[in-house]
Amino acid sequence: MEEIDINTNWIDEFECNDKDYKQFYKIKPSKIKLFLLYVDRSNTIVHIKKNNINISDNAVDKASLLSILRKNMNYNKNEYRPISILQYNMNLEPQNIKNFLQDTEKYNFLTAKNSIERIYWDDTIKLFENMNSLYIIFYEKWYTNSKGTRKIYIEHKRKLKRRKTKKKLLKDKC
Repeated sequence: MEEIDINTNWIDEFECNDKDYKQFYKIKPSKIKLFLLYVDRSNTIVHIKKNNINISDNAVDKASLLSILRKNMNYNKNEYRPISILQYNMNLEPQNIKNFLQDTEKYNFLTAKNSIERIYWDDTIKLFENMNSLYIIFYEKWYTNSKGTRKIYIEHKRKLKRRKTKKKLLKDKC
């Protein structure tokens, strides 16, 4: 059997040149940054917590999101309620990097979530992977002494006039 010489130098050369561009390929995000912002009643940011979260299947599922919310609702002996969940997903295409660097205002990667559901991240350029993040804004809960709204009764003027005249008529007859 004859031995065939295959020239593989071009493969090695391609891999050597490709090393410089590997950071511009899209990958599935494996972790995201979590920012928890605590806002008091005077609308000032009191504290910011930062964590890294490992994600699977490019998403944070509803159960883990609920556990994060429950775990972080109290800070400094005050109770806080989540008012907003914001997702920053850097899902820029590699061919658009140059356009993005020239005019960043055309691109918006921040989305507000309306409900507590599974949050999915799109594939990201490896260079921008550490920019994927989740922001949860907590607002300080306040308590009121009242048990609810007070019911207000509005009577029409006609009913009031009738009552007065009927009372006068009865008094005059006696």
